[in-house]
Amino acid sequence: MNYPSPSLVELCGHIGYDWVFIDAEHGPLELETCENMVRAAETAGIVPIIRLPHPDPTLVNRYLDTGAMGILVPHLDSARQARAFVDAAKYHPAGHRGAGSRTRAADFGFKRSASDYARWANAETFILGIVEDANGITELPEILGTPGIDGIVVGPSDLSQSFGVPGQITHPKVVAAVDEITRQVLASSKALCRVLTSTSTAKEDLARFLGMGVPMIAEPFTGLFSRGARAILDVRDAGRARTA
Repeated sequence: MNYPSPSLVELCGHIGYDWVFIDAEHGPLELETCENMVRAAETAGIVPIIRLPHPDPTLVNRYLDTGAMGILVPHLDSARQARAFVDAAKYHPAGHRGAGSRTRAADFGFKRSASDYARWANAETFILGIVEDANGITELPEILGTPGIDGIVVGPSDLSQSFGVPGQITHPKVVAAVDEITRQVLASSKALCRVLTSTSTAKEDLARFLGMGVPMIAEPFTGLFSRGARAILDVRDAGRARTA
């Protein structure tokens, strides 16, 4: 979800989705908007995970302080970088996240002590990275071996740029890279997230991913909306054709 709309997040929760990536990288979302979208997610029982605007560990604390239950790191391409994000997202002894026991994430300090919140946050905060560069594939075994990294999202669009074929996500080089990332992550203890990138083949891709055992499947809200809208318009167009 890269639209600045808490209501759409809330709607997706009521529809029955399990989690939402609040996308601060692609779109006009500011930090305060992200916090309101996190609030909306909580009201509807959908887990909010914020995609950071940049692969910058100094951003982590502010976005987690909104109450987000996890972060999604764009362009995660090395084990060194993975360790830096774990360090930024976890409190002592797992990391060096700045203490904030009076933040919204900590219920403003009213429901638990600072030490209890730190333990809870370390146990519950979810850290994912998007592998979307050629170097990320080279470093993937080490990234997967990084304690504290919980999962990997495959990013075929940026992979296509990395391989010099921008926009060609069905190019053999990109397909091979996506398959290799998928294979390695599924063979590890980390969660894999695949993205439905085509509205025309979304159902088929969904069935394929489920058959592979992919535990997390995402779709941009534009795809979700356009598929539903297109289905209605197709019925309209069919009716017009019959009466023409």
